[in-house]
Amino acid sequence: MTGVQTCALPIWEKIAELRKKKGLTQVQFAKKLKIQRTALTRIELGKTNYTIKSLRNIAKELEISIEELVDRKSTRLNSSHTDISRMPSSA
Repeated sequence: MTGVQTCALPIWEKIAELRKKKGLTQVQFAKKLKIQRTALTRIELGKTNYTIKSLRNIAKELEISIEELVDRKSTRLNSSHTDISRMPSSA
């Protein structure tokens, strides 16, 4: 095994991880989102449904696109894909 993580994070874990990487507490991030900290806790525990509006707001505050937020593929795996157009043909 190479140590590369192959499973994607659920969206709620991704939100929490990205928030922490930005150095924000739940209180600080909730304030930016204009929601209660308890609402953010429910989001980060996966105990609530997301609206497009809430996802847009979360992505904006995390400075990423909605697509990046909801993409279940690992960023590391995406960046290390092989461009098959540059591979020599086997024929």
